[in-house]
Amino acid sequence: MQHGDSPVLRLRLAERWNRLGPAGAGILVLLMLSAISLAGWWVAFEPARDPAGCVTLAARGMRGIRSCEPNDIGLQIFFGLAIGSLFGFLALRLLWQVGREFCRPLPEEPLADLLKGRLEATRDRLVQAEGIPAERLTVTLPSADAAAAAASGEGRVEFGLGAADE
Repeated sequence: MQHGDSPVLRLRLAERWNRLGPAGAGILVLLMLSAISLAGWWVAFEPARDPAGCVTLAARGMRGIRSCEPNDIGLQIFFGLAIGSLFGFLALRLLWQVGREFCRPLPEEPLADLLKGRLEATRDRLVQAEGIPAERLTVTLPSADAAAAAASGEGRVEFGLGAADE
């Protein structure tokens, strides 16, 4: 395996990351959504933490009404779960969208230039190292017909390219 044929390099991670743009605002939104979701789940499970199974209908540290009625407990659990689930879903949806954008295929334009340069380098190497006349070698990008013929193996000649001492 040559240096340029690394599977990690073929993924083009730097290009994918740059395509996402600055991440500051996205991370802030994700953290806010996650914090609200966790707060909702924490509120929903408050009756489980209370020794008597009651709920306080006010913020912690403030005097509030302490209720052990099933309707009050049920409402707190319901709204806590609803808020936790809604904001958790929004946070996961944001992560899904970022992941989907990251995995979307990259444009092929940079690869076309790379392919042309690689073909030129191979052509020069064949002319210098193998002694094949330059007029017999043409550097053109393969057409759709040539790609189909190459896939079938008809009319194809493969050269083994290696270092000069191999």
